[in-house]
Amino acid sequence: MNIIAQLLIISGMILIIVMAFKALWQHDLKKAILFDAAAQAGYIIIGVASSNKLAFIGGIFHLVNSAVYVSLMLLAAAAVKQQAKTLDMDSLGGLARRMPVTYVSFFIAAMALAGMPPLNGFVSKWLIYQGLLQSAVIERMPLLLAALIVTILGSALTLASSIKLLHATFLTTPSKQTLNAGETGFAMRAALVTLAAICVLFGIFAFGLPLPVIISSLKYPYGVALFGFWQPVLAALLMFTAMAAGWLFYIIFLKKNTVRRDTAFTGCETPDKETYPTGTGFYQTLKDLRILK
Repeated sequence: MNIIAQLLIISGMILIIVMAFKALWQHDLKKAILFDAAAQAGYIIIGVASSNKLAFIGGIFHLVNSAVYVSLMLLAAAAVKQQAKTLDMDSLGGLARRMPVTYVSFFIAAMALAGMPPLNGFVSKWLIYQGLLQSAVIERMPLLLAALIVTILGSALTLASSIKLLHATFLTTPSKQTLNAGETGFAMRAALVTLAAICVLFGIFAFGLPLPVIISSLKYPYGVALFGFWQPVLAALLMFTAMAAGWLFYIIFLKKNTVRRDTAFTGCETPDKETYPTGTGFYQTLKDLRILK
């Protein structure tokens, strides 16, 4: 591996960590999405510069996937801005019931961004992991082992950021800005659903359509071997079956039970909605650490 490739891998590692942490601190939805998107560029750089065919294919596939789910997240953010008139997550909340199509689409994109199976982001990251591990172990390249650790850590940080975005925007207590929000027009909903469907289909059927096209375009003289075992269709069936079983259990045994809902009662008074936690301070403790300042 030449010095240029090594410098590219190091820059990719730095990009993943710095951008992932930057995304954790953001209070603006669009800025958080863009920082997370910048972190994905680190995966692409590492995959392409690794000199491993498997990681290279994963890097190219990750470029395609990132274009899909980042576009989906930005489109969902535009829908939120249209309805709530703001992207400040301190002023958002409670949009899951008011904008269900936008919420589900954003949820799928956020999980794909974090590399959760069986979505497309998982497959491309998994290929990058496979390639880095292959070169690190077989060819004894410590730098690629370090890159593997950083890419896995980056996925964990991205998942943490995705949870924050989902909670602060869609799941926390509604604010005055979101009380009158509703679903967007048909054209925007159709675009959201289409991009979300691509995230799912490119994950479940990755080895059937997108990857063969990418591999054939690269014109490798030899095949590409995978370590481990991953059957996305089987994994998707098992996951959907488990979710369906959990939903049925909830419908049959839990939904009928009466649950009392009330507002928070603190210090002998009910606080104003403006003082409720919004979720933007999830990782304030990390931000306050000296090493991260």
